[in-house]
Amino acid sequence: MRRKVAQGWKWEANYEHSDKGIIWLIWDPQLIECITLNKAEQYIHGRVVVKRNNMKFQLVVAYGLHTIHTRLKLWEDLRGISTRTQKPMICIGDFNAILSSEDRQLGNPFQKGEIRDFNEFMCNDPKGHFWKFS
Repeated sequence: MRRKVAQGWKWEANYEHSDKGIIWLIWDPQLIECITLNKAEQYIHGRVVVKRNNMKFQLVVAYGLHTIHTRLKLWEDLRGISTRTQKPMICIGDFNAILSSEDRQLGNPFQKGEIRDFNEFMCNDPKGHFWKFS
């Protein structure tokens, strides 16, 4: 698939942590330099340099597993990454969690722990601006 979609691009996936390879990170090496620093079942963490302007930042691409219990390791690991880095960090993905009850319009009922854990991560030592969208 990657040969058809992104010829000449580089990529990382987390197959060594998940048979499904639930996270893929794909970039154009002519525009971006990306060095993978760590991979786990629920995230890929890397250092990114935008070649055009030499902008540098840490990037975490995450996919939160489907239960509160299985996401606890994700929050723990992401807090550790955030604590260890002094560079700006972009953390993107599908966390399978919500920040407030207003974020869930339809679907399954939410659990208070789901909101608490995600909020604790988001409010833990913020290093920049916060954006959210659905």
